Amino acid sequence: LIVALATNGTLIDATVARKIKESGVRRVSISFDGADAETHDIFRGRGAFDKSIAGMNYLHEIGVPYQINTTVARHNVHQMEQTLALAKDLEAQALHLFLLVPVGCGVEIADDQQISATEYEGVLNWMYDAEMEGGIELKATCAPHYFRIARQRQAEERRQGIFRERPASHHRQQHAGGNGHPGGHPGGHPGNGRPGGHPGNEEARQAMNAMTKGCLAGTGVCFVSHRGEVFPCGYLPVEAGNIRRQPFREIWEDSALFTELRDSSLLGGKCGLCEFKNVCGGCRARAYGMTMEYMGEEPFCTYEPMVMRRAGDAPINLHLSESTN
Repeated sequence: LIVALATNGTLIDATVARKIKESGVRRVSISFDGADAETHDIFRGRGAFDKSIAGMNYLHEIGVPYQINTTVARHNVHQMEQTLALAKDLEAQALHLFLLVPVGCGVEIADDQQISATEYEGVLNWMYDAEMEGGIELKATCAPHYFRIARQRQAEERRQGIFRERPASHHRQQHAGGNGHPGGHPGGHPGNGRPGGHPGNEEARQAMNAMTKGCLAGTGVCFVSHRGEVFPCGYLPVEAGNIRRQPFREIWEDSALFTELRDSSLLGGKCGLCEFKNVCGGCRARAYGMTMEYMGEEPFCTYEPMVMRRAGDAPINLHLSESTN
């Protein structure tokens, strides 16, 4: 198992950094809610920003890789450039951007901090351009729309005769999946860079599809609680089974919930009509948090599927999943 550590970094000193290294932790993620002390400390408390940076410096001195995790919200959406610069200045391995999911503690801050779908679109387009510049690994979490945006941008560049070499981090983003580990842990699913498995091997095909699409909940990742409950991801509180009652493999391969999440034909609303549903699929946790329908449409997506644009004002019967929790 690849072990990673998610922390705010404020308690990391030379001794703690050494223990982290000796424990075999492969990478540490440190959360930043802003690119400066004024913004970050509003959420984390006075002095937290400087303590987090000090913690990263201790990790740097002892040779433990680290990354910055930032949840994009109303108070910091204007700081993306500064946050990227901060990550580079601190020699972080990566900058992972998280789109807010209104479940758990996210419900409490969503009213004040949730940015609009249009703003999300802007952030992900900015990220595409920033990723093309290279210099640091960039990754969007709980933002499956990025896979649609990347393909749209690449297609437009080809039409315009623009050909630019994509950095290694871009290929990792494309082939490692957009969610990585649920709950903000650093890392992601390895991929071999190929778009699909052997045509005669359904299991291999599904595995590769899981690694090259946007939302990985129940398809490429899952979350096991301290009580043994198995969830599609750390943000989707719908139980697929419990490892105290049945083998994990049985839950992973045969649970009705995971089977449903792996079938894009069951997606509801415009996600079900979208030509990008097999590379994006919308955030299932965000759909559940906003509508209580985990197969419902992604509520923070501005894209209008081609079939809807062609239909114009003609009525369309949007399939709504009958799934329940």
